[in-house]
Amino acid sequence: MRRKIPIKNINKCLVLFHPRSGSSWLIKILQENKNFRAGYEIFGSYQYESDSPTALEQEQLLNNFYNCKLDRSITTWNNKKGRWNSSKLDCNIYDTIVCKISPYQVIDKPFLIKFIQENKIKVICLTRKDIVRRAVSEYRSDILSQKIGTQNITKIEDNYILGSTKIEKADFFSFLDRSLAGLKDVSVMADLLAENNVNIFHLTYENLLKDTNSSLQELEDFLGSKIKIRQTEKIIKITDDNLQSSVSNYEELQEWVDEYLSIKT
Repeated sequence: MRRKIPIKNINKCLVLFHPRSGSSWLIKILQENKNFRAGYEIFGSYQYESDSPTALEQEQLLNNFYNCKLDRSITTWNNKKGRWNSSKLDCNIYDTIVCKISPYQVIDKPFLIKFIQENKIKVICLTRKDIVRRAVSEYRSDILSQKIGTQNITKIEDNYILGSTKIEKADFFSFLDRSLAGLKDVSVMADLLAENNVNIFHLTYENLLKDTNSSLQELEDFLGSKIKIRQTEKIIKITDDNLQSSVSNYEELQEWVDEYLSIKT
């Protein structure tokens, strides 16, 4: 019989994010460190337009994820089944367990706040401040999803799939709206958590990208868990920060951005 390994003081963490904010990249980095047990979107197995979970189902998912008795044989979180998968291979002892949640997925926010408080879960609030680049990234990830069924590229040789993209104005405005809404949702949720004395670490995609090592050092201090491996090649950026190389009608895009911002401000 496999020996259970008692672990004391396991750090519990949650990444609060909005789409295209670098959350998958962050989780991948943490996964490279064997002392982390990482899941992805804990509520992400549902199609929210047609198959929204109940508040009770979300409560059960959270309990299964954070409070299941884990040992070396447990390796990965199965979103669809809402449980941990076992493996015959031994894993290193972990000290931190982490997943991510987007505010729009949460059915019962008061319960989530209470759960975070009672389980002493630390929260990483991850946002992307540049709504224009975020909107272009989501626009292109949507095209990528239609082409190959995924929003993230994980093989370097597949990086040529999109090439330069022509942006349509009406569609782009809708993605900008979603950028603002996503940023606002995370900010409002973070404020609610702060008001309830939840321990929060604020991180931006821009800082994580610009100075990955320093950002992860600050995150390491916040979590109290070592992050020895601070890079990963498992996720490829689909949109260059130089938008001229990713958008074929870049000059038109600049005009639309000015128009959009004048309307919103």
